[in-house]
Amino acid sequence: MAATLKIASLDGTVYVDLLAGTLKLEAESWTSRSAPVVGDYAHTTYGAQPAFTHYSPVVETMDLVGSDTGANLTAAIAALATLIASAKTWHASRHTTQSYWLYHCATGETAIRRALIYEASLQILTDHGLDPMIEEAAVRLRLTLTRHPLWEASTATVQTKEALTLWGNKYTLTTAVAGNEPARIRDLSVKPRISGGGPLYSIWIGLRDQGVSTLNFDPVYELEDGTNGASATDVIDATASQGYKVQVAFNVTPGAVSRMTLTCAQASIRYAHMNYSHQVGNYLALLRCKVTAGAKVGVQLRVAYTNSADSDPCQEQYIENSGWRLIPMGYISIPPHGYRDQLAANDNVATTQLQIWAQHLAGTAATDVLDLDAIAFIPSDHMAYLVGTDVEYRVNDDTPAHCLTFEDDTTLACGYRYGKPSLSLDGSMDKFYLPRLYSCIVVAGERETSHVLTEANDIRVEYLPRWLSYRSS
Repeated sequence: MAATLKIASLDGTVYVDLLAGTLKLEAESWTSRSAPVVGDYAHTTYGAQPAFTHYSPVVETMDLVGSDTGANLTAAIAALATLIASAKTWHASRHTTQSYWLYHCATGETAIRRALIYEASLQILTDHGLDPMIEEAAVRLRLTLTRHPLWEASTATVQTKEALTLWGNKYTLTTAVAGNEPARIRDLSVKPRISGGGPLYSIWIGLRDQGVSTLNFDPVYELEDGTNGASATDVIDATASQGYKVQVAFNVTPGAVSRMTLTCAQASIRYAHMNYSHQVGNYLALLRCKVTAGAKVGVQLRVAYTNSADSDPCQEQYIENSGWRLIPMGYISIPPHGYRDQLAANDNVATTQLQIWAQHLAGTAATDVLDLDAIAFIPSDHMAYLVGTDVEYRVNDDTPAHCLTFEDDTTLACGYRYGKPSLSLDGSMDKFYLPRLYSCIVVAGERETSHVLTEANDIRVEYLPRWLSYRSS
């Protein structure tokens, strides 16, 4: 592609061409660089462990030269100064539509990329026959600008999945996400469809990188596939996700003990594979469970290896709902100690064990029971949790939930009615960027007071790949 260098508004209608305009880039005057990483190091005697926190904005300078009438040169300088002022204004006001960008494409690069401009300044240089008086019909300027640490594509890519069941189901992207950094998600929406259920009140969205592979990553583990512990038995239940649940009684052992265990190997039998390493990652564990009406039960998820002497407890939750609900049981790592070199063994994942401990706290221990259905894994490295959504199909009234990330990396979660934003949603969007290559999206959702297995809606993700320097694709 032909070389490009310009400063332009988001819609491209206002711009200054720095290669073919009145003011042109002076050869060999622009030194560009990738963004520096900011963080700290924990030092040991012979090494260190970095803790990276963010990329710093990039400050770059380039010299511009022009030879024309004084009127044309001053007009060109004024136009560039106006763009610089407009770039600053966008950051100062959230009611300004047009952000301003540095657009660049090197000769032979596949396509144009852009970096958001934070601020910039101009210096009129003095040299032989050159000064701010522009008496020789020539001028030389130094443009200093501060830009976003990453370059991104100038046009967005869209991928969609229809009728995705919102019970920890996964959607693996059909096209690899380009770039060498996670892509900016301009808009990820959960859209209602006819007979899709709802209204959804809470939605969890996790984005998992390709890792070893997502092919045999199983987002839902059925607890009846595990080994039952104290006072626990498998029971047929048509309302459970696969027709069975683990039922825990408290009439004999009401205190806190292990009620059941489940390894990755046991869970994978249902999915007919032994690619346990595809499960590697960090997750929020959602437990589908309920108790007898009027009962209160403390439930804790623990993670260990089979036959290990101890286990890592997650947070304890107090269960009082008598209908099926999705209960966040905390964040876990599979396998517990990560997956680096010495630990990167398929068997280490196979023997990773989930333990559910439970104790009776209130009600009638002699007759109260805890019903355990399944655990859904929501990838937590890039995750959104939306509360207060209203996703349900209604004729002539579209009610999707949107996760938006603006060009300055601020985020907004909102619900729509009649095609317009109508609800400011609670919850969080944590590092909500789309991992590169063939990442997958895992979604779970429930109504305000119940979880229904058959909820199914459409997913649409619109994203902009990002690079540290030149485009790789």
